[in-house]
Amino acid sequence: MEKRASQVARLLKAIGHPEAWVSDESWFSDFCTTQQEERELIAAVRREYGVDLSEDDLDAPLWILMDDLERWSRT
Repeated sequence: MEKRASQVARLLKAIGHPEAWVSDESWFSDFCTTQQEERELIAAVRREYGVDLSEDDLDAPLWILMDDLERWSRT
């Protein structure tokens, strides 16, 4: 995750957890416990990256999702 430090900071700020600690074993779903929180996180990602995630996208390691978000937001 160290090589993704700027990506991590951008994502965590966008989803309202700028001080959270993440590791290679963190998942996006670690940041939400309810369906409402999932919808809020998906909306925050849409605002920041212009990318629409599905609930299934939350079931991936955070580092994979971050790489995907960077790639998807450029297209």
